[in-house]
Amino acid sequence: MLKDLHSRLILCLSLFCAPLVAADSENTLQLRAHRIESNLQLDGLLTEAEWQTATTISDFFQYQPDEGRPASEKTEVRVLYDEHSLYIGAMCHDAEPQKIVAQKLQRDSGLEDDDVFGFLVDTYHDHRNAYFFMTNPNGAQEDGQLVDGAFRADLDWDGVWEVRAQIHEHGWSAEFKIPLWNFKFNALLEQSWGINFTRTIKRKTEQVNWASWSRDNNGGFLRVSRAGDLLDLRELSPGRNLQIKPYVLGKTLRDDLLTPQPIRDEKFDAGLDIKYGLTSNLTLDLTANTDFAQVEADIEQVNLTRFPLFFPEKREFFLESANTFQFGEGNFFGPPPIFLFYSRRIGIAGFNQIVPLLAGGRLTGKVGKYEIGALDILTDETADFPRSHFSVVRLNRDVFQRSKIGVMFTNRANIGENNQQAYGVDANLWLSSPLVFQSFAAQSRASDGPTANAWKLGLDFTKDHWGWFASHMFIDKDFNPPVGFVLRPDIR
Repeated sequence: MLKDLHSRLILCLSLFCAPLVAADSENTLQLRAHRIESNLQLDGLLTEAEWQTATTISDFFQYQPDEGRPASEKTEVRVLYDEHSLYIGAMCHDAEPQKIVAQKLQRDSGLEDDDVFGFLVDTYHDHRNAYFFMTNPNGAQEDGQLVDGAFRADLDWDGVWEVRAQIHEHGWSAEFKIPLWNFKFNALLEQSWGINFTRTIKRKTEQVNWASWSRDNNGGFLRVSRAGDLLDLRELSPGRNLQIKPYVLGKTLRDDLLTPQPIRDEKFDAGLDIKYGLTSNLTLDLTANTDFAQVEADIEQVNLTRFPLFFPEKREFFLESANTFQFGEGNFFGPPPIFLFYSRRIGIAGFNQIVPLLAGGRLTGKVGKYEIGALDILTDETADFPRSHFSVVRLNRDVFQRSKIGVMFTNRANIGENNQQAYGVDANLWLSSPLVFQSFAAQSRASDGPTANAWKLGLDFTKDHWGWFASHMFIDKDFNPPVGFVLRPDIR
């Protein structure tokens, strides 16, 4: 059965790979970064001498409302860097600075109602994945990660960076400082990154971009494959990315009013999280006796169906590098039909019953064209659940300019009881700029249960004002990945 399943997918991949083209691989816009030796202090004004030595770009064009027309207000951008940080300076000229819109102050609160300047950096220059950073004239911060050419976005990623912004008589300006240890990048003596810049002038409902200002073929600021080139980056060092987060909890309760024996209850707990950058490409996370006490509560949902509800992950340990472990198709607006790995299966059971995490580790990163992810977690036993060992391995390989294929394996071993696995292969292939082929094939099995399959083939064609998609999916009624989630089984 499994051999037939894999054979069907391999046949489909061989048929579809032939016409692939290197869409969006030509980057005509280039910007040279200027190296500095001093540590730049941010004030939001760009008056420091270092900014005057940097190359300036100002050729921004409208993405909306008048596609392709020059920006109505001038925007100047400069890029500096030193051994450990990247600096972005933006001068947003405005003929009517009193009309600049700046309301938000809170981080990641959404800047869609404000004037905004932002940029993205594709540190591997693979035209697929990027980090983005945005601010408003108040200096509010917003950031995230783009995956698979912005087909997926991780808005829960929070980097450690600084920004200062000020409104003045010429408009408003902003200075960014991004420590390089936030990024994963190749360990090369000299390298180039992808980069793009965007600005929103709220009162004019105007968005202007440096690159990818055309809306044709799903263009726009987030189109990583159309970003420009950032050149002359030399001798970059992420530094020693070592973060240690210990915690200690203590509690004592005593009731002396009870006789003859007062009640005394004492509790002590301690744990540790460690993040270490093994190289500029690979990050190791370790955790012991993990504490999730500060995690945001789930939004209440009412389930009127016979199918399980999907709740997003909110625990910091599992949110980091979550995109590495995604399987199958991505979806901005809701969960995909299956997850081979659904992190809420670890440490949460039943109706939000907490299961203690004794210890665990995770390795993520990229080596050449391969993206790797490995996770190993041990949970303690409770009154209702045995001690369990969870293992996940994910491997993706970049193919052509924007496509990728991958494999995944998950295992749950209940100590002293049964053993369950799920595994699969998936592909995301861009046949042309607007046409993408997506597929996956997976199988679940248990030592004391049935073996079941799931697979999907799909085509998605999207233009500026119209599009179409077609797909065929099969999910067996017994398909049950032990560390995964199935939105709805028994689909044909």
